[in-house]
Amino acid sequence: GVHEGGEGRPPRLQSRHPRPIPPLVLVASPSGLLQMERRGVRQHHGPRRAAQPPECGGLLRQFDGVGGEIGPSLLSLTHLRRLNLTQNDFGGARIPKFLGSFGRLRYLDLSYSNFGGAIPPQLGNLSTLRYLSLSSYNLMIDAGDDLQWLARLSSLTFLQMNFVNLSTASPDWLRAVNQLPSLQQLYLSGCGLTALPDSLSRVNLTALTTLDLRGNFFNSTFPSWLFELRSLSYLAISNSELYGTVPAGFGNLTRLAQLDLSGNSLSGSIPVDLWSLASLTTLDLSHNSFTSPLLPQIGNTTSLSQLNLVQCFLVGSIPAEIGRLTSLTELRLSGNSLSGRIPAEIGNLSSLSDLSTLDLSDNSLEGTLSELHFVNLTELVALYAYANPLTIRFDHDWVPPFQLQSIKVDTCDLGPAFPRWLRSQEFLTDIDLSNTSIEDTLPDWFWNSSSG
Repeated sequence: GVHEGGEGRPPRLQSRHPRPIPPLVLVASPSGLLQMERRGVRQHHGPRRAAQPPECGGLLRQFDGVGGEIGPSLLSLTHLRRLNLTQNDFGGARIPKFLGSFGRLRYLDLSYSNFGGAIPPQLGNLSTLRYLSLSSYNLMIDAGDDLQWLARLSSLTFLQMNFVNLSTASPDWLRAVNQLPSLQQLYLSGCGLTALPDSLSRVNLTALTTLDLRGNFFNSTFPSWLFELRSLSYLAISNSELYGTVPAGFGNLTRLAQLDLSGNSLSGSIPVDLWSLASLTTLDLSHNSFTSPLLPQIGNTTSLSQLNLVQCFLVGSIPAEIGRLTSLTELRLSGNSLSGRIPAEIGNLSSLSDLSTLDLSDNSLEGTLSELHFVNLTELVALYAYANPLTIRFDHDWVPPFQLQSIKVDTCDLGPAFPRWLRSQEFLTDIDLSNTSIEDTLPDWFWNSSSG
């Protein structure tokens, strides 16, 4: 056979201390085909088809398992428009400065590829770039970098830098981003940002539809300039140390579909105009300190599918108008100080048949829950009403229209007889009936129904 040393020669004996293998290098061949090289041995990556010359646009797809370093011969792809190296492993190498030389590049994705160190400001030379994703747990910016290189990317419509350490850029980050009038989606989650300015002299982000600032350290009040982003459909600033009252202005965001302000220290009343957003589908205000009642206007948000108001210090009763939320699949009101009776409207409307999770636990709700509250909740799989002075009474022969997987009603009054309606529930995996005033023996059918 042919050995490493040439035809007819025996193979070389391995040294006791072999030389380290040189790293793989991503290079471009003379034809424009991207490949890996190691000491002259080329490894082809990508679809096995005829290579397109650089004049055809140089489309580079995602590489699985590419590592090492990116060689400057990549510059031979003078017409490169799209470069996607996401989810590879470049061993903490720095992003090459020469990537800023691709004058025709429109799409650059280096996210989660184990690049490290500071992001080179030379990326600001990519004047035709429309899509930039640099999300990484290892990237940062140099001290003194005010992100003005970002402001030069005037064609940018998508910017994602989740978990990049931008802590030294506060408050300059907003000044830079505000100079991108074409920007539609901005993701800066977990970036260590420490300032969220309350006002902007001029808001240029009028095209912005998505703003994700979750998991930062703003220690700021809710900024009123956000209400000028009239194209917003998604706004998330959860777990970011916001405090104080939320001003009126949500009525301006008529396209807003998803809002997440959970895990902050917002207080006062939930803004009334929030309940005027007919396009709102997901609302999460949980783990704040609003100390306000639920207003009847809540019934105007008829597109809501998920409503999470867990631990918001809400007071007062649940308004009957909540039964108008005809698209709800999740209703979570636990951990508040809600009192009074649960309105039968929750179960009276057949349009609420999509509700899968009903969580009213850990409040001060009272009165009796009967089959009237559940008669049309055909999709219900989770019922949580524990830690309330509630009585749950169903007709002796009532067969629920739902199949629960989880029921937690401890401290409610279900007794004295063991609830017979549970016999119809064939998929229960989590049951808590503790301290429910049951004074009965467990029926044989209970053990049989749970034996599967």
